[in-house]
Amino acid sequence: MYREWVIRSYVPTWTFVFCRLATRLPVYATFGVEGITATIWLSWVVPLLVCEIALQWQRTSRLKPTA
Repeated sequence: MYREWVIRSYVPTWTFVFCRLATRLPVYATFGVEGITATIWLSWVVPLLVCEIALQWQRTSRLKPTA
């Protein structure tokens, strides 16, 4: 359980790194306020969703009995 929470906590932490790198791209300024807001939201929502799916998949695969 603790390991899963540590993994989940890394996802929002890396959002700051992604946003910092994204602001260095010239195309980022052309997104406008709504595009930048959407980029910030998507930069942590999508990875967190993928992380949660992977963690749940791993948990359910451990619970299945092997033949």
